[in-house]
Amino acid sequence: MENFNLFSQLRFSNCFHQLDKYFFSYQQPEPVNKPGLVHINPLMTNQFGFDVKKLCSNEFYQMTSANKLWRDNKPLASNYSGRQFGEFIYPLEYGQESLFGEIKTAGNQLWELQLKSTAKTFYKDSKGGRYEFNNTIREYLYSEALAAQNIPTTRSLAMIFSEEDSYLKQINNAPVMLQLSSSFINFGHFKFLASKHQYQQLKELTDFVIKHFYPQSLSNDTDNIYLSFFYQVLERTAKLVAKWQSVGFYYGALNSEQMSILGLTLVNGEHAFLEKYNRQFRCNHSEDQHQYSFINQPSMALWNLQCLAQSLSSFFSEKDAKEVLDKYEHIFQQEFDSLMFEKLGICYKTDFENTNLISDLLSLMDADKVDYNDFFRKLSSYAVYSKESNSYQQLQSMFIQTEKFDLWSDQYDQRIIKQKKSCKYRKNHLNATNPKHILRNDIVQEAIESVEHALVEKTEFKQFNSLVELLTQPYSDHPIMEE
Repeated sequence: MENFNLFSQLRFSNCFHQLDKYFFSYQQPEPVNKPGLVHINPLMTNQFGFDVKKLCSNEFYQMTSANKLWRDNKPLASNYSGRQFGEFIYPLEYGQESLFGEIKTAGNQLWELQLKSTAKTFYKDSKGGRYEFNNTIREYLYSEALAAQNIPTTRSLAMIFSEEDSYLKQINNAPVMLQLSSSFINFGHFKFLASKHQYQQLKELTDFVIKHFYPQSLSNDTDNIYLSFFYQVLERTAKLVAKWQSVGFYYGALNSEQMSILGLTLVNGEHAFLEKYNRQFRCNHSEDQHQYSFINQPSMALWNLQCLAQSLSSFFSEKDAKEVLDKYEHIFQQEFDSLMFEKLGICYKTDFENTNLISDLLSLMDADKVDYNDFFRKLSSYAVYSKESNSYQQLQSMFIQTEKFDLWSDQYDQRIIKQKKSCKYRKNHLNATNPKHILRNDIVQEAIESVEHALVEKTEFKQFNSLVELLTQPYSDHPIMEE
């Protein structure tokens, strides 16, 4: 019980309490009926100095499902709006989060702890039910899969099941999820205040975010702290989306309430890693204009930044905002090209002008619908000027237009030769850059079915735990789990 006692005695701070009550309401999450553990994330609990095996107990489940609260803890629901398909939306229909507050790791890092799938809040109409069963599992997995590939993201701490129906899918044992993040503040928090002409509160929120997350904007050589803040948000956002594009991650409906003010992936909704490379890929088929397609993610992020600039328009001129927004494309492209050169095993600094190597390859992969992740992983065995080798022929066979691939490989050979790196070095570098395992749709489905089966049969969640372990070590071989 010593480990649990340490957990139960955690002290929460909550910076949100410093803000006007207009931003939030205190709200006790709805109790979870007979909670039990699906999974607890050792990668995160270790940061707080807790031993997972010693931590798990009924008392732990009661506290992490909000049936019991930490001493002096006051959970709250925050107030924000959204833009969906270009339309202003308030209140949002499916926001079901309760913020416990901030806790410190053993290394003195602050994390916000949030309970998701809390049924209703004052600001969101969840139609009386908890979050969809399948989506809770997906989001838990995607958080950890992204983090394992060094993509800035919210994190998963634990998943608790309950004997209740989930929203949209009538299955018992609807799970709730504990999430961690440096902050869950999104663009929608700012849009809501601007739409209500609450400019004093908007300034209060902006000053709060700058003080806690962008203190460099307060330096003496900054002419306009708010413009500096906006530029840094834009820079983080551009680099985040470049990372998504480089690993083939599709976010889904990239609305303003899905955009983190810290440049994090707010895991929330229908996400996917591309399997066959398809620039027009989309999960959300409720719109027919393809605005949410994979290839349009960078432009959708820029559109949301333009909306954020409008929300902050009382702090800087339209001309200044445009000058910042005009920098987005360059920041994004430079970051994307650098990441793609890494995936090809080429030094960006010495070969940055040869971006046609990237664009030609992606165009060919899109035309032939090549498996994106498998192609880059197999590059580690690629032999220069060896078209007769098995490794080359394996790559070539992934394409329909083999002659075009041969032409591309000739260019690639020339770039590799310039690097003057050994085959062993290149192989190790590429295997450490391009994951062997990604969260494919069949793995997601397997995870969902394994949890459903364990709940019905009242058995342990061993298969789900193994899948999480696989995703959190994506660059390694896992012979037993791969079977």
